[in-house]
Amino acid sequence: MNRIGRYIGAGLTLTGPLPRREQDQLGFAIADAFLGSHYRRATLANRSAAENSLELTYLAQLGNSLSVQGDVELVINPGALHSTRNALVPGLRFALSY
Repeated sequence: MNRIGRYIGAGLTLTGPLPRREQDQLGFAIADAFLGSHYRRATLANRSAAENSLELTYLAQLGNSLSVQGDVELVINPGALHSTRNALVPGLRFALSY
């Protein structure tokens, strides 16, 4: 039995969103993970039909070999449970290339 029956996601990335920051990237994404009907019936839990998320990210290129990327994601119905509060998930990533 599969927990996720269907998934749909989409995103957009804008390169050079600010003047004099031609290599930076601004991104937005949305995703929906729908529970499989057999899983929902088997768990007998108070479940929503899906877990949804919205994500906003900004990647700043700091020279030729270093970038930093901030990210914030809003997860609506985490685990597809009505009893779980929505979650705001921050993230920060550094990338060093040589």
